[in-house]
Amino acid sequence: TTPSRQRTISSYCTQSSSSKECPLIQKRITEACVEYCAVDVRSFESVAGTGFQNLAKQLIYAGATLGTSINVSELLPHPSTISRNVEHVYLNLKKQLISLCVPLECFCITCDFWTAKITGIHYGGISLHYIDEQSQLRVFTLSCQAYDFETQHAINLRSFVNKVLQ
Repeated sequence: TTPSRQRTISSYCTQSSSSKECPLIQKRITEACVEYCAVDVRSFESVAGTGFQNLAKQLIYAGATLGTSINVSELLPHPSTISRNVEHVYLNLKKQLISLCVPLECFCITCDFWTAKITGIHYGGISLHYIDEQSQLRVFTLSCQAYDFETQHAINLRSFVNKVLQ
């Protein structure tokens, strides 16, 4: 078919979801997500994350642009490429988070500690909570890392939190 007659990806799932193909496509996506979680040992929540949704959006755009004949492995980056780029993304997100936090007058820092049963390694998680201008609770995980202090006494908690917030 000519490009003007070729169906776009959006034509398969109309806004009202009345398309007959849409439930079939949704079923295939569900099956692929289940397989992703099971085979790659990922949490079920990983498919609800904004990062995963952005990946899905980019893959849909690539499919709409390039069609289905391209080999997926040609598009996906090698793990070392991701490794080389993750710090750059982290630093950009950290900069955005800092600029978002500067004007905050009220917020809460929450600490959570646990021990992995199998390894016995102690972990500490730190999150930031605040209410935005639309009265919505906003939560950011600031850290989840090994907790290597001997106790959870106040002086150690302060050191742990300060180290993360630097």
